[in-house]
Amino acid sequence: MKGDNKKQIFEEALLKEIEILCKNYSPLRSKNLKWECEGCRGYLLDKKFIKRKQVKLLIDDYGCMFVEIAAFTTQTYKVSDLLEKSVIRMNNNIFQGLKSIWSYINPSQGKLLSKNSYSKLQQIFADALYSRYNAKNLQIDLSVDFGKDSGIVFQEFYDSFFEMLNSAISSKDVKAYSDRLNEILLLLFNKSTPFLMKNRLSRTPDPRPSYSPWMLRNYPHYPPTPTLLYTRPSSRLVASFRAELSPCRSTFYS
Repeated sequence: MKGDNKKQIFEEALLKEIEILCKNYSPLRSKNLKWECEGCRGYLLDKKFIKRKQVKLLIDDYGCMFVEIAAFTTQTYKVSDLLEKSVIRMNNNIFQGLKSIWSYINPSQGKLLSKNSYSKLQQIFADALYSRYNAKNLQIDLSVDFGKDSGIVFQEFYDSFFEMLNSAISSKDVKAYSDRLNEILLLLFNKSTPFLMKNRLSRTPDPRPSYSPWMLRNYPHYPPTPTLLYTRPSSRLVASFRAELSPCRSTFYS
């Protein structure tokens, strides 16, 4: 991979993680703090801020990034940790599992998934992942994911259900994610009553892209080629991306 391409891929990865962190999800979706770096907060060097469509990546000399989620609320992350989370997000097994679910509940392969279909699947995930939860939190997260739209495209669906997995798993091991997703796949596919639903938005045109850039790079055709970053990144790989990203500490990305 050429240096410029590698830098672009991981800038995109960091931006994606920051965008998700900035969403006003319920405590159910955002309760897992395993990626935060409590010990990094003393390293804050600059004022940091986030606007709706602009994110300023502020990375200090220690490789820590500061994200202002709301007024007087700051979360701190190591760049290497967010890259590690992104690698799990892009893992081949996770992608194939969620793509299989998308195809199962959207057999016509329409571009959009309706709120009704999403809500039913969200309930199945919640029952499988959480021992206890407040149903109101599911509605909050549904509202955040859909906004004013009547349907979501695949990349939004993917990130939403990946974040549900992430919130319920204490480990940073990709195998833990894969195992829980496989349990949900078996639960869904082996239901005695077929999980049938009408996805009324299957033929509705929509300008939003269905796939994230990394999906198009890693899976241009089906069956997909093996993902470049299959499991957790090596320390050398993360160090090299950190070194390349450091000069971008005060660059805006729209």
